[in-house]
Amino acid sequence: MNRFFDKFFKRSELLMEIKWILNSRKIAKIKLLVFDIDGVLTNGKLFINENGDISREFNVRDGLGIKLLQENNIIVAFISGGEGESTLKRAKMLGISNCLINIKNKQIALRELQNKLNISPSNTAFVGDDINDLVVKEDVSLLIGTKDSCPQFSLKADLLLKNCGGMGIAREISDRILI
Repeated sequence: MNRFFDKFFKRSELLMEIKWILNSRKIAKIKLLVFDIDGVLTNGKLFINENGDISREFNVRDGLGIKLLQENNIIVAFISGGEGESTLKRAKMLGISNCLINIKNKQIALRELQNKLNISPSNTAFVGDDINDLVVKEDVSLLIGTKDSCPQFSLKADLLLKNCGGMGIAREISDRILI
């Protein structure tokens, strides 16, 4: 029985790699890369102190990945339904000027951002993990999910990553895009 599962998982990993290769032309055209926050750049856990302030844990490797993307003229943006100063502070640390939090409709926010930056859907990729991120699918060239995306998201995503949320997602993507 273990051999079956080993073969199944190796086959699914191979299929994921093939999808990345098949989408290489779309990947090469990315000018705007948009990240959800909770469950993507974080592991989805919120730390709430006694004053009610929310903080998140970000992966330091993502910072370098984002800087590498920016150095290669790819605009990085955050669109999150969550709130919190921690997201704004992380964006500021990374030089991300397009950090949208408390967003109720990510599709509208993404369209407004694309219009503001004059970037088409064919040059946009979005990285998410849950059903509230699916609304952007028709407005991006690539919808990318974390390894631990919810099943509904994973089924509709164009590409899936090897890492889970909070475990270096931006770095994994930057390595894939820039190599």
